[in-house]
Amino acid sequence: MNKFLIFTDNRTGSSSLFKVLSAAYCRKYKDSNATFCGTNEPFHPKVIEHFYGKEYFDLIFETKPNYSADPKTWKNRGEIILNDFDYKKKVFDNSFEHSYGVKHIWGHLKKEDNTKIINLAVERGYKIIYLTRENWVKKCFSHLACEHFNEWQKTPKIKEPVVLDLDRLKFLIERYLEETKYYNSVFKEIDKFSVTYEQLFVDKLYWQKCNLIGEILNFCGINCHWSDTASFPNKMFNQVMIKKKKYSSKKLYDKVINIQEIDEFCKSNYKRSIF
Repeated sequence: MNKFLIFTDNRTGSSSLFKVLSAAYCRKYKDSNATFCGTNEPFHPKVIEHFYGKEYFDLIFETKPNYSADPKTWKNRGEIILNDFDYKKKVFDNSFEHSYGVKHIWGHLKKEDNTKIINLAVERGYKIIYLTRENWVKKCFSHLACEHFNEWQKTPKIKEPVVLDLDRLKFLIERYLEETKYYNSVFKEIDKFSVTYEQLFVDKLYWQKCNLIGEILNFCGINCHWSDTASFPNKMFNQVMIKKKKYSSKKLYDKVINIQEIDEFCKSNYKRSIF
């Protein structure tokens, strides 16, 4: 079995891709002894605690992790789990021991730890999916909005108009550009499947999305065609990649007082619009 590692940052469509891959692995290896199909963001203890429950939390974190549960304290630093790498490696090992694969957000660890994680995955023959986003202006604006309202799973219900921090947006954009440059260099000589948010979700026909997921699954060692209902995870695929609504809705934009200022800033400095 070739287990998978989705290596990415937030606001890239990674949760949808993770759900589809996990569903395919569960269907393919249904007779194995995995506790869960996949482990989502193991270096974010709050995610594990919330979505998987105490029993799986205790399997992943054999001793209590030292971390901050308050997302507001995560700004401007990548280190979430404040432990040495041996501890992080154990979390990584446990995640793969009890599931078929992992989705890892690179912002949850420092660069040097991420590089070690990537090397471990290569040594063990894990199939790495390197997921990025071409329109980093929209990506970082989405990040800014999620961070401001502390709502990452759905469009926040905003009652009053707000002003979003332009300096914070600039920081997020510059950081993402620097990080993608760094990880592009790390992955240059590594066997991986590179894919973007835009390839998965933007202006693609149904069969084009199906074919792309099929290519990723074939890369992972699960040979299937989207027309094969016995092997292709069509139910999950339709749920998260076809029917799912986009996060950045018009309602959200309408509540941002300085939306035009933000858009003009992005067009002036990065030649891209947030719309």
